[in-house]
Amino acid sequence: MRKAGSFVMSSILLGVVLMCTGCSKEDMANNNVAQSNGEKFISITLNTPVSDKVVFPKSRAEESTSPIHEKPEWEIKKLNIYMFEKGDDSSDDKYTLFGKKEGINFAGGEQQTGGNIGTDNGTGKYNYSIPVTDDMIGKTFKFVMVANEIPVTTEKMTLAEFKNVQAAAKLSDDNGSADDLVGGAPGETATGFPMTDIAQDAKTKSEEVTVGYSDIAIEAHMLRNVARIDFFNYTPNMTITGAKLLNVASNAYLFGKGGGLKNEFHPYKGEDLQKFSLNPTAEWAGKFSTGVAYQSVSQSPKKDDEAASRNLNTLKHVFYLYEQENSNENSDCLKVQIDYTLTDLAGGVSLNKQLVIDFKTTGEQPPFINPTRNYLYTIKLGDGNKVDNEIKVASVVVDDWIEGGNIDEDINPDEDLMIINLILSK
Repeated sequence: MRKAGSFVMSSILLGVVLMCTGCSKEDMANNNVAQSNGEKFISITLNTPVSDKVVFPKSRAEESTSPIHEKPEWEIKKLNIYMFEKGDDSSDDKYTLFGKKEGINFAGGEQQTGGNIGTDNGTGKYNYSIPVTDDMIGKTFKFVMVANEIPVTTEKMTLAEFKNVQAAAKLSDDNGSADDLVGGAPGETATGFPMTDIAQDAKTKSEEVTVGYSDIAIEAHMLRNVARIDFFNYTPNMTITGAKLLNVASNAYLFGKGGGLKNEFHPYKGEDLQKFSLNPTAEWAGKFSTGVAYQSVSQSPKKDDEAASRNLNTLKHVFYLYEQENSNENSDCLKVQIDYTLTDLAGGVSLNKQLVIDFKTTGEQPPFINPTRNYLYTIKLGDGNKVDNEIKVASVVVDDWIEGGNIDEDINPDEDLMIINLILSK
């Protein structure tokens, strides 16, 4: 189950079926279509992790209806489809690569014609189709979707091997940009966030799809391979001037352990795994260089309303990072470093300061938090009050909004929002 924070998936009706040419075992593009009385198709609906609203518990319920993520986080720029044929049993090592279709583009608006063009509905919903061909009839397949990255495949590759392919982006040195893990900073040259899923039969909800002489509808729920960290500055006299993650995992699997809605923790454990520091996304690196100050939302001399303050002072997508094990008590654990200045209570400006925290909760035996793909973590800095120069961490609290939260019925309950509340006090 996708527990925390994540980026919310919308459900979608099956859309327009596109006509495209036949397929061969290597390139699903040049084979005779089965049945002389009319072409039959496997129509594919892709649901990307997108939401038109934000749902908040209790005091946050009336906060903001702006999305918690933007188009670059869900857009499919290139789609790749991999068909794995079932062998003697249902284990992944008995499914072998049957065919693939790579580099599929999408166009909006009216139905497009062409074997490499699908339909983009403009809201994170995509449609594509492939024809049923003679060599598919009577066989059972799994249809694996990979967006915005082309993994390396071999002719007889098994599904088990495919699921252990590494993500192409790897950290090789300190001080890289978080954008490096998601296809680059948003813009013309960005290749997009890597996303994956194994499609399910739209009727049976099974990943195993047996092909016959009839149309088939399958659907996928794409999952990003990174976690995201936001900041919420709730300290009225604080200005954030920099940020860095320490001990970030260098590598990741392209796939999680589970597909789609089954977001199971699957950190990379290869011998080449290393830990590096990571700079924020280019957007925030530039803003931090000039300082990001708290924005006041009321005339209260002591404390602003939290919901309104959160709306103005949440710094979205400061970091993206790979999932990783984060359970050791030594200096190798994941840490968040925040540079800031503090206007003292007398009206002056303090010297530059730095806060470094372990990525964990509080308590007698505080558990570390394992950053997990497609989870959203918001670090809350402060409790709405001004503080003087004696800064110390009072608590780190995990707020699971599924427990007693104000959950909209359209939101998938597998997509809990984890909030790490980092309270600064005198």
